[in-house]
Amino acid sequence: MTKDGKLLTTERSRNKTYPLKWEVTGGSILKGETAAEGAIRELYEETGIKISTDDLIPLYSYVDKPKHAIYHSYLNLIEKEVHVTLQEGETMDYMYVPYKEFDELVNSDRFVPSEQRRYKNQAVFTMLSRFIPDSAAST
Repeated sequence: MTKDGKLLTTERSRNKTYPLKWEVTGGSILKGETAAEGAIRELYEETGIKISTDDLIPLYSYVDKPKHAIYHSYLNLIEKEVHVTLQEGETMDYMYVPYKEFDELVNSDRFVPSEQRRYKNQAVFTMLSRFIPDSAAST
């Protein structure tokens, strides 16, 4: 997320589940990785953005009992928008979305449904809003 409150979202490739839907970067961890290390690797693979574990701000953990999965979400604050290198076969496009529009995107049919369930949790937006400048939150 940029310091002026824009969140990076990517559009899924045509060949993936939920084709052409928007999402935030994510994925599974590999054997031996911590959740933070997996997040860093996935961010780099899908966007070309390289960061370290020190750059991550834990946002939330979500337990999905039916799927036997635990999701960890992190935030990385950057000064301004950076160029994204899309991963062929994974992502088609990207955009930096102002906070208010991100909320609207999550609640639309254009967002990946499995991620919607996690982001629709109002506590997530409360945690996220702590990092949004007042001017960006109200626009």
